[in-house]
Amino acid sequence: MKKNNALVLSFAVLFTLIMAASCTSPSPDCECLKTGLFQSLTADSSFIYRNHSHELNINQRGDSLHLEIEWPSNCNYVLHFVSSTDPKYQNQQNPDLSLQVDKIDFQDSLYYYTASINKLEIKGKVRMLEFNKVAR
Repeated sequence: MKKNNALVLSFAVLFTLIMAASCTSPSPDCECLKTGLFQSLTADSSFIYRNHSHELNINQRGDSLHLEIEWPSNCNYVLHFVSSTDPKYQNQQNPDLSLQVDKIDFQDSLYYYTASINKLEIKGKVRMLEFNKVAR
């Protein structure tokens, strides 16, 4: 029985190392960014709670922004507006926001992105507070 437990434990450790390495490769595997807690390093420094299909942003004033997420490819995601308590998002058309993850830096717990909205490109970065280093 102890031999089986050791074998299972060895396999689990190996699997964990392989999956963690997939998020630290030069060409990022963004599976690890699809769920977790993040902090946008923009002027309003909002907190981002994300699962595979939804994102909730809460800014410093406590206003929330609920978005649906679509993952057309591994490191490209599109945010679709659902609702918000922030007055700046109410009573207006809110276009989809397309984001491309450019780089994941695990030493500094950051990921860098290029966002596109209405033919305008914006560079930004997000701090990874709690995220899945092991893809599920």
